[in-house]
Amino acid sequence: DATPQNGCMRFIPGSHRTQRVYAHETNLDTDLVLPEQLRTQEFDETKACDDSLRAGQFSLHDVFLIHGSESNRSPHRRAGFVARFMPASSLFDRTASNTLMKSVQGSVRVDYGNRPIWLVRGNDTSERNDFNTGHDGTYAGGERMSDDV
Repeated sequence: DATPQNGCMRFIPGSHRTQRVYAHETNLDTDLVLPEQLRTQEFDETKACDDSLRAGQFSLHDVFLIHGSESNRSPHRRAGFVARFMPASSLFDRTASNTLMKSVQGSVRVDYGNRPIWLVRGNDTSERNDFNTGHDGTYAGGERMSDDV
């Protein structure tokens, strides 16, 4: 289960309605999964809601929704699966040299520039996406983290 005690996702209701990307700053704390965080003046923490989920449940949200999570303060593991969908007109720019393309997750370095992507529906109208990279089995996505290891 994802609970407030083990760091479930939190979100600011209605924040997606502005349809804008808020100002971020880099936080190089090695305990973070992603090095980018919203600047504190961009949102009101008192409006945050917990998205508690039982094992097997899922949550969908708009890309513009302000969301994040607190640290896991419990002895229980919290895990999640993320699937990102974008229009077929989007370009997944593997050459982008920003911190969001490369992340250190604890001691694990993840290179999102080598991540496999799939065309789920329609045509790649950008005609520049690379649907071959990462599909040859070389993309590990970081160390496997599991309770049964």
